[in-house]
Amino acid sequence: MTARVSIYTSSALSSGVFDASGAAWRLTALNYSSGLPGGYLTCRFAFLIPSSRSLVFAKAQTVVVRQGVDIVWQGAIVNIGIRRAGAGYECEITALGPWQDARGQTLTATYASVTTGITIVEAALAAMATISTDYSLIANPGVDLGPVTYDGPCNDVILDVLKHGDSASPPNPIYFAIWHTPQGDTLPRAQMWSRSLTNVDWRVRWAETDLQVVDSAADVFNNVTVRYNKGDAVTAAATDATSIASTRKHTFGIESASLVAATAARDRFLAEHKEALPMLQGFRLSDRCRDGGGAWRSVAYMRAGHVMLLEDYPPSGLTFMVGAVDYTDGLGQRPDEVSVTPEKLPRSIDTMLGSWGETTQ
Repeated sequence: MTARVSIYTSSALSSGVFDASGAAWRLTALNYSSGLPGGYLTCRFAFLIPSSRSLVFAKAQTVVVRQGVDIVWQGAIVNIGIRRAGAGYECEITALGPWQDARGQTLTATYASVTTGITIVEAALAAMATISTDYSLIANPGVDLGPVTYDGPCNDVILDVLKHGDSASPPNPIYFAIWHTPQGDTLPRAQMWSRSLTNVDWRVRWAETDLQVVDSAADVFNNVTVRYNKGDAVTAAATDATSIASTRKHTFGIESASLVAATAARDRFLAEHKEALPMLQGFRLSDRCRDGGGAWRSVAYMRAGHVMLLEDYPPSGLTFMVGAVDYTDGLGQRPDEVSVTPEKLPRSIDTMLGSWGETTQ
């Protein structure tokens, strides 16, 4: 399914300077990705132009990729390259998603006691002009995060909020992404939600892919402590004696000075790591995949955060979350292909959420 790439002078998509569906432009390559946390990550594409003077693009201009009328990726140009190609030129562009903007913004604020991550996440996003100011998709984790002081990149602030999980017992992981939603907004929206595998977005069978599942206890941790208050304090160890015979320890840190917040983060980590869960390896799909209802759909719509069901995993199927997606458009000359990286529980969730830790086995 060939995509359409457009470039605009602003994130408002009000003034277009390039449309790949026009007769003067022909795409020669297209690849885009999404991941957790973050949402839209990277887009790379190339196209032929008749003259170097046709290059009317500039860094920071907005890139939008559409499949049909649906926006499947949006970000901003960071790199423009051009080279001679036959009688004309080939232009190569790299763009990054809105999550990268959070790395360049700084939040300096102190929160005495807040029982919602919404307040903090909204403050971290306030300076990002490339995303919607509608924050209604940011869920309330319901965990007391204060007292806490932030003075650093906004993406680090958001990652710290995610470490605590939600208020369930045991806590569920919290995910964050910036992407388009079915509401059809011009700007991508921030979304923060509790992990759930209830609603299936895609269905696969082993015969349709090279998916590999490995059962291993190598990444089980059953003795967890958390350092908090800038590392000056540490929680008591949370343990689970039934998960594995040997003791496997792990320690990581959070920004908060609150014992309540540190305890929540500790319990969230233990809940994810105390048992040996199936470890899914990355795999590929071509052209189409069955959606949650069983209908065939282009893999171009697949993204991180979707829930996938491996139907013929014994005894009754295996449901997992997609942690990252890398899509390459075949441009009508070869099959479209998507590389899927499943969410890797139990161990790597803390790596994805950006926590620092020490492990002793």
